[in-house]
Amino acid sequence: MAGDVGRRDRGSALVRLYWLANLLATGLYVAYLTPYAKATLASAVTVAAYYLVAGAIGQDDVVIRGAVVIIAVAVVSVVGVWAGRVVASHDEEEDPGRVVIDEVAGQLLVVVALPLEAVWMFAAFVAFRLLDIMKPFGIKRLEQIGNGVGIMLDDLAAGLVAAIVLTGGYYALELLRS
Repeated sequence: MAGDVGRRDRGSALVRLYWLANLLATGLYVAYLTPYAKATLASAVTVAAYYLVAGAIGQDDVVIRGAVVIIAVAVVSVVGVWAGRVVASHDEEEDPGRVVIDEVAGQLLVVVALPLEAVWMFAAFVAFRLLDIMKPFGIKRLEQIGNGVGIMLDDLAAGLVAAIVLTGGYYALELLRS
């Protein structure tokens, strides 16, 4: 009987952890707002939230803003590995569609050095979604890494490629204008 109580306590602790992992993995339940295009919605919400929050703070310094975003990407990525692993294990799937915390991290990575302008935020959204869907340059293979890491890595790689392309494009345009 005492053993049953111990098992029940561990089980309820796992349920609480699963609830938290699911909350985080689904982008604070954003993934439940639509039956389709969960990743696209999570990316759009991420860009919009970033644009509104960064704009409200009024942070014009791209270095400070970039440093804050890099820290946020690191934290979201570490949490995402754990939450993605817990939800994937519970669902017995490698990368459940409702796990969108990887899109949050990847999308944030794209905006790291871009100006806080609507046109660049839209370009960041489109570039990230295209690269995340197409998964070129071997990005697709990163999904095969298990244990929650693969869930995060392919989106971080897509975000990095999009960031390099867009940031390079932005600074090339700035050079042409001067």
